[in-house]
Amino acid sequence: PPPVAGDSVMVPKNTTVLLDQTTPNLNLIVIEGELVWAPPAGGQKIELNAKYIFLHKGGKLRIGSEDEPYNGQAVITMHGDRKSKELPMYGAKVIAVRQGSLELHGQKKMPAWTKLSATASVGDNSITVSGPVNWKAGDQIVVASSSLRPQDAEEAFIVSVSDLGSGNVRIDLDRSLQFTHLGVVATVAGRQIDMRAEVGCLSRNVVIRGDDDHTLAQKYGPHIHMHDHRTGNCLESRVDDCGVSETFMRLSDVEMRNCGQSSRLGRYCIHFHMHGDASRSYLRGNAVHHSFHRAVAIHGTHRLRLIDNVAYNIEGHAYFLEDGIEMENVFEGNLGIWARRSHSSLNTDASPAVFWITNP
Repeated sequence: PPPVAGDSVMVPKNTTVLLDQTTPNLNLIVIEGELVWAPPAGGQKIELNAKYIFLHKGGKLRIGSEDEPYNGQAVITMHGDRKSKELPMYGAKVIAVRQGSLELHGQKKMPAWTKLSATASVGDNSITVSGPVNWKAGDQIVVASSSLRPQDAEEAFIVSVSDLGSGNVRIDLDRSLQFTHLGVVATVAGRQIDMRAEVGCLSRNVVIRGDDDHTLAQKYGPHIHMHDHRTGNCLESRVDDCGVSETFMRLSDVEMRNCGQSSRLGRYCIHFHMHGDASRSYLRGNAVHHSFHRAVAIHGTHRLRLIDNVAYNIEGHAYFLEDGIEMENVFEGNLGIWARRSHSSLNTDASPAVFWITNP
């Protein structure tokens, strides 16, 4: 029989489970085989509900693939509150990847972010951006602040998208802007300074989120914790001597919202913890927003690729290199808007940066 609310579930080795319907709120899911989202039927949303998801002994959790991104609505909702029992090292309300692979691939947003091509003034209910874009009605966007106050960034939902030609796109919004956002390139002393506000798309069709009961009230959201004890605990001074981790995470065009756990050390939205050589992993085109801790923390991890991601309204540092020993990680085309002060983490998070690179 199918599991019921409160059950723990085991996916054994050499077994593939096809998820074709929304689950009840499960306790622990241990994956040593493979759990795969079924192709969507008629716009159906498939939601996995659990308190803990633990990938071990080669376990795989997969939504779509690089070649065939998922084209339905897929949601992973993690449940739990601050009194939840924590797995050693990995914590609670967690997708824990110890030995296995996490592959989530949503429909590509092109681009993940762009810039205004004309200034948007107070009271405007549309913006003009550099195109083309494949964003659509119902998507949530954010327009970066043009003032000294990062919190003057504004969110809105798209009502319609119109191609204006000459590489410009008009986006009609569901609300009027409260602040002016610049769309100009200024010339100062013969030098051009790009003052155009960035515009990021926050919506994706593959979503990781927290439960409605405790996430917002307790600032206690889901997190992904990557740790390969085989390569991450290698004490060799050279990365190449430890080998490439066979445990990997590949996220492309995934939305992670209300994530991280405020005041809990190590419970960041996405955390590569003492993972070693992560050259098989990447984060590409994802949106992490409205978090209760850092967006991406890289600790003792090397050769990870972060490309074209959007981080918005993040508590503490957004993209964080922790020890200064991390090597050959690639940051390319990533956007960060509004890193909020945190008084419950490191002292440096009280004056956070979008990109924080610890000096060795």
